[in-house]
Amino acid sequence: WPAAGGEGYGAAVVSRLDARVIGHVAVLARSGGGPYAAEILAARPAQVRSLHLACAFAERPERADALMEADAVAADPVAWWRFPADSSIHSIPGFVDSVIEEATRGLFAKGRDVPPDGLSQAFRLYESEPLRDLTSVQAPAFLYWGSADELVPLEQMGRWTAALAG
Repeated sequence: WPAAGGEGYGAAVVSRLDARVIGHVAVLARSGGGPYAAEILAARPAQVRSLHLACAFAERPERADALMEADAVAADPVAWWRFPADSSIHSIPGFVDSVIEEATRGLFAKGRDVPPDGLSQAFRLYESEPLRDLTSVQAPAFLYWGSADELVPLEQMGRWTAALAG
C-alpha cells in the first residue's frame, strides 16, 4: 500500500496499464489481494473485462482476531495455510505446496529474523479500509468461495456482492 493510500495504488496500476497501452483487463484477486483489486476496479471500472475473486478479503472479518496475528503466523506459517483434510482444494495438483511456498517466501523475503511488517500492514489494511462502492463496475464478476474457510468466510463474498451490486 503506497504512502498515497488505496487510491494512489489504483492510480499507479492504471498509469502502468496506460503506459503499456493495455486496454481491457481481467482482474483476479485471491485472499489478501481483495483490497488491492478493489482499488483497481474503482480507478478504472470501464477497463475491466471480468473480475475473479477467489476467497478474497473485502475487509477484516469480525472473528478474525485469533487468526490474524502476524507474529503467530510468522512463528508457524505452514499452519496458517494448511487446509482441512476434506477440502476440495487438495484435488488441485500442487496447489497446497505452491501456496505454502509462495506465502513463506513472501513472509520471509527479508530474512527469518526480520519482523513480519508486510503482513502486519496487510492486516491493518483490512481493519482500516472499508470496501469501496464498486457499483460502477459493469464487468461480469465470478466469486469463488469455500464454505469451510475460517479465514475468509462466506460473509466476505456477501460484502463483495453488495459492493458490486449496490
